[in-house]
Amino acid sequence: MGFFDKVKTSFDDDITPNEEISNKKNEIKNEVKKEKTPKKSDSKPKEKTTSAPKTVVSDWSKWKTVEDDFMAALNQNVVLSDKPKKQKSEKEEEKKSEPEDKIEIPENNIFQDQLEEKKDCKKEEMTNTKEEVETEEIQTIETWISWEDDLTIDKLLDAVIENWASDLHFWAWEKVALRINWSIEFINEIEQLSKKTMLKYVSTLMWNDKKIIERYKETKEMDCAYEHPSWVNFRVNLFYKRKKMAWVLRKIASQAMKIEDLWIPQSIKQLLKKNQWLLLVTWPTWSWKSTSMQSMLQFINETRVEHILTIEDPIEFIFTNDKSIFSQREVWTDTDSFHNALKAALREDPDIIMIWEMRDQETINAAMHLAETWHLVISTLHTSSAAQTISRLVSTYPSDEQDQVQSRLADALIWVLSQRLVKTVDWKWRIWLFEVLIVNTAVRNIIRTWDMGQMWNAMLSWRSEWMVRMFDYAEDLAAEWKIPHDCYQWFFKSE
Repeated sequence: MGFFDKVKTSFDDDITPNEEISNKKNEIKNEVKKEKTPKKSDSKPKEKTTSAPKTVVSDWSKWKTVEDDFMAALNQNVVLSDKPKKQKSEKEEEKKSEPEDKIEIPENNIFQDQLEEKKDCKKEEMTNTKEEVETEEIQTIETWISWEDDLTIDKLLDAVIENWASDLHFWAWEKVALRINWSIEFINEIEQLSKKTMLKYVSTLMWNDKKIIERYKETKEMDCAYEHPSWVNFRVNLFYKRKKMAWVLRKIASQAMKIEDLWIPQSIKQLLKKNQWLLLVTWPTWSWKSTSMQSMLQFINETRVEHILTIEDPIEFIFTNDKSIFSQREVWTDTDSFHNALKAALREDPDIIMIWEMRDQETINAAMHLAETWHLVISTLHTSSAAQTISRLVSTYPSDEQDQVQSRLADALIWVLSQRLVKTVDWKWRIWLFEVLIVNTAVRNIIRTWDMGQMWNAMLSWRSEWMVRMFDYAEDLAAEWKIPHDCYQWFFKSE
């Protein structure tokens, strides 16, 4: 049976297909001969694409009927010759079982087998691509640093130094983490540290000193310092959480930064030439208060011949004598407490005294006493503004002593620097926000009369003397497109 055997036309069914086609051709020829010449059209005749003459048909209805029937039969024959049509119910069931990402194939597509093969290849290719992406992500997280089986505390600190991390966090039975560019990054290659490993690290950090180790177990928390074999110092804080040991090590800069590098207001240089008064650097943790104090002491070391006494817990930055002489004392190692070290400070012939932190009333009282006895005292306090700093110092005393403390503080205090680190516009670095209070005659009267509501007005009025509020300083940086508004507006609640 031939390809056109099943094709039916509008002619008589008794005749054969070949006779049908020949008769139909004869009829069309006869009609063309009888037809008169058609009228000329107004439009220009189309250019001939072939040399053969065009056939003109007068009545297209008959030929249209034949053509429609012929194409319908042809389509039917193609489908029947390839694959039989599936029932509608079967198609619906098949569609339900297909996954969502399956490629849809037309019903009458004669290349269905080829498309199914192409679809399977595409699925396999997508699966391979997905596996490759997952492998790359895992490698990015897990193979960014290599580790050996024998992991020591020095090797952990090598990772801190090599990756420019600022802090190292590790706990018993938990993963080790680094703070890199102010973000926490876990180290997946290191397994959870056991209690035995943590005890081994304790002995290393505390130089195998049994007294210090026992003190840590009794007090459940301790500050100490550790020097890496590469001469990099770390400040160590040991504590407990949920009855498990936990530590945080912070890397200390090997060189003191200069005042110009920290963007500290240049008025501090004039104050650092004085031989008296109390200078305070304030703000909560992680604002580089210690870095600012180190830059001030290094400026004195390069410009003045003085004896500088530091009382620290622990010693972070080790100074080298230039023009000045340094005596750095560490609590629990060189002295039993801040109070004992400050009590003995007057007998050690100091010119400048740096107190690591003013924690309690005894330390504040000793700092003011040293400033009153013709010493330059530099210290820190955890407050968020200049006005809050003064209020905090006075509030540590009983109410019946606060009037006397206000008078002493007005005479002893000379400068308050509040600072904070905020992210830059590109979110890659951080920049300082400063608030500077210089205690002049107007500010002294405000402290004595305790009219703290006028402190902001005084800072605005004396801005020419390098006084500046932190909000105004931040607004100036935002106007220069150095910091975004969102990074600082949230902590100025009263503005």
